[in-house]
Amino acid sequence: MSVLSSDQLRQFDVELPDLACCIQSVARQLTAVNPAWGVTPAAIEHFLSDWCNIGVRHSLGRLFATIPGADLSALPALNQLISLIRRTCRYQPAQLDWTSGQFLRFTAGNQTVATPRPPAPPAERSGALRATFSAICTGLNEGLTGWLAGRLRSAKGNVFVTIALEAAFTFCPSIIDRVVPR
Repeated sequence: MSVLSSDQLRQFDVELPDLACCIQSVARQLTAVNPAWGVTPAAIEHFLSDWCNIGVRHSLGRLFATIPGADLSALPALNQLISLIRRTCRYQPAQLDWTSGQFLRFTAGNQTVATPRPPAPPAERSGALRATFSAICTGLNEGLTGWLAGRLRSAKGNVFVTIALEAAFTFCPSIIDRVVPR
C-alpha cells in the first residue's frame, strides 16, 4: 500500500539525494540500538547482495532474523539501507517503497510503550537531507502528526513515511511523542 501514486513515488525517488552513508555506519548504528545483535558490516553487505540478487522477501527475512525485536529506534538505520540499495543495484521504486513499508511494519510491531531514541545518524546523512527533513518537520508541526501517527499505528507506510519518522527523530524530536502511539 502506498500513500504516493506511482508517478509521485518515481519523482520522490529521483529527488531523494544519493545519501552519504556507509555500511560500517549502518552496522554500528544497529549495534548501538542493541549490542546483542552484533551487526557486522559483512551482515549488511550480505543483506545488500541478497536484496539485489536473490530476492527482496528473502533478504528482509534474513535481516529481521539478525535484529530480532528491533523497534522504531532502529528505523533511521534501516532507512539508510534504502540509500545503500540505491547505490548498490538496479531496482524498481516500488521495491524500495515495499521494503520501507516492511521496515515500518517490523519495527512498529516490536515497539513498546517507551518513546524510541535512535542513535544519531551520521552527519553526512543529516546534512544531505537537511532541506527534506526541514520541510517534513514544518509539515508535521502544521498538522501532519495525526496522519503520520495513523500510518504508524496501522504499520502501513512507504519510503515517505519512514523518512518522515526519521526526520521527526533527527530534526524535530519535540513532536515524536505526538507521533509514536502510546
